[in-house]
Amino acid sequence: MPVGVASAQIRVFGQMWTRLLIATTQRLVVAVPLLACSVAVAAPDEPVAIGARITGDASRTILTIELSKPITYKVFALEKPYRVIIDIPAVEFRLPPTTGAGGFGLVSSFRFGMVGPGKSRVVIETNGPILVESAGILSKDGTGQAQFKIALAKTDAATFAARLPRAPVKVKAAAPVEAAIALAPKIQDSATRRGLPLVVLDPGHGGPDSGAVGPDGAEEKNMVLAISKRVRELLEATGQYRVEMTRDTDVFITLEGRVDYAEKHEANLMVSIHADSTAAGRHWQPTGGATVYTFSETASNEEARVLALRENMSDKVAGTAPSGDDRKIVSDWLTEEARFSTRTEEQLLAEQTVAKLAKVVPMTLLPRRSARFYVLKSPKVPAMLVETGYMNNRQDSGHLQSAEWRSKLAEAVVASIQAFFAERGNGIRSAVGLDQPQAMQ
Repeated sequence: MPVGVASAQIRVFGQMWTRLLIATTQRLVVAVPLLACSVAVAAPDEPVAIGARITGDASRTILTIELSKPITYKVFALEKPYRVIIDIPAVEFRLPPTTGAGGFGLVSSFRFGMVGPGKSRVVIETNGPILVESAGILSKDGTGQAQFKIALAKTDAATFAARLPRAPVKVKAAAPVEAAIALAPKIQDSATRRGLPLVVLDPGHGGPDSGAVGPDGAEEKNMVLAISKRVRELLEATGQYRVEMTRDTDVFITLEGRVDYAEKHEANLMVSIHADSTAAGRHWQPTGGATVYTFSETASNEEARVLALRENMSDKVAGTAPSGDDRKIVSDWLTEEARFSTRTEEQLLAEQTVAKLAKVVPMTLLPRRSARFYVLKSPKVPAMLVETGYMNNRQDSGHLQSAEWRSKLAEAVVASIQAFFAERGNGIRSAVGLDQPQAMQ
């Protein structure tokens, strides 16, 4: 081949490679910022949990949490069930979703998450009574990072009880309520807005309380929050309602705090949104469908009773010592009248919701149920609890993780709310005698 031709070909190939390298470099330069934007970044001063592990054995077990910087902490223990609570400042947990699900040694599992503005919590479930042998922060020289280490030792029930604080440890309801107020959208301060009915949406669980967890790792707290946000969006779009949420981020709110929030704001309706799970929560099950619950002192069936017991344990799951099972309600004739009025309206609401949901989503064989749910106990605010599906039913879990399906369900819930207020405005209270003067006994 003539030297001139060979040189020309070499130049052509060189130009081609140069253009290819330039194009590739440009694509990489564009791609890197896009990737960086897709990753959640913690606030500059917010510590980050970047790892966690459990070591030791059945007599002494150590939980280590790797942190980007040292933090302050408070540790205490509770019983029924046995658990250790670690309260810390706001921490971004960059940990795999399954972290803490498996037990080791004295630890059966542990959870973590936000419990209010500037506050996070780690809840360690143990296999029996334990003592906190030691807890502390170890700084990693030269890195700025730190480790939180807590060592648990096996003990007996009597020793555990003797070491508990004399006064019960209790997280005041006021803090979570104010947290919800700070995190939820504010009601516009205008005469027109104030005249609209107020609907409070209550996404279940949150923070260290994940709720039901499907076999694929999907968490109830995330599914129901997404549904609630869509319901809020659709309700506000009508221009007919004010809408508040007990939480609109991944934060824990006590059961008492949720009820108090609705009562404090004089809500006209409260809708609590959850997702169910069978007893075999970590395995796929055939049971599926949505169910609508209202409050009743006597459960409609055994499954409803068990579900209410489980949901009423949410405070304990998140490491809060509840103030008691029953709300202290003054039992006078005005309260009794209010309770009767509220329960009657709830029946109408539940019937509307079942009818609307049945048109768009699968329902359980008994879609209308009642039980003693703490979050529905207010005598002042009509309320219902919607179990949107089963986290450990393959079809339901797929639906709950679908934005399109969640939107269909939200539309049905909104339609039921609109029908409820329409019928209420057309004289439901008069039809059942609630607007007639009641003779004093």
